[in-house]
Amino acid sequence: MTGWLEGKRALIVGAGSGIGRAVVDAYLDEGAQVGVLERDRAKCEKLRIDLPGVVVVEGDATEYADNVSAVTATADAFGGVDTLVNCVGIFDFYKGIRDIPTDKLGDAFSEMYTTNVLSHLQSVKAALPELDKHAGASIVLAESASSFYPGRGGVLYVSSKFAVRGLVTTLAYELAP
Repeated sequence: MTGWLEGKRALIVGAGSGIGRAVVDAYLDEGAQVGVLERDRAKCEKLRIDLPGVVVVEGDATEYADNVSAVTATADAFGGVDTLVNCVGIFDFYKGIRDIPTDKLGDAFSEMYTTNVLSHLQSVKAALPELDKHAGASIVLAESASSFYPGRGGVLYVSSKFAVRGLVTTLAYELAP
């Protein structure tokens, strides 16, 4: 631990397992105060048991109100939020366009893009009023190597991660001082 996040107050969205949980652990190891938004009840309970100093909010990252609840709970606990990290994502196990039945394509698209793209938009939208209060605030959106290198997922996963890459680029331009 180097303490390079000492004094930071982070909200990590999608923090119950995988990359999100690793981010929680890394932020805590580096001295940050951490709040999380996680939709899975069992994962929330495990986080509460394993990490008693972490603010855990159960909710759906694709819903604006749940993101606001997580921002509010984290800000109330730590006196603000100056870092947002969204690690929400689902994978399609390399399904190509030929692998997705025509009658399932719309639903598969909606699930992939709602989870992998809309969740990022909702968390950023909910966090901005709080982030704007703090100089040097940061937004981190997990993209995946698939957003740079096609072939590291199926047609819906890769295209959704390219959309997140576009979102990051647009937000960097839009939110630049």
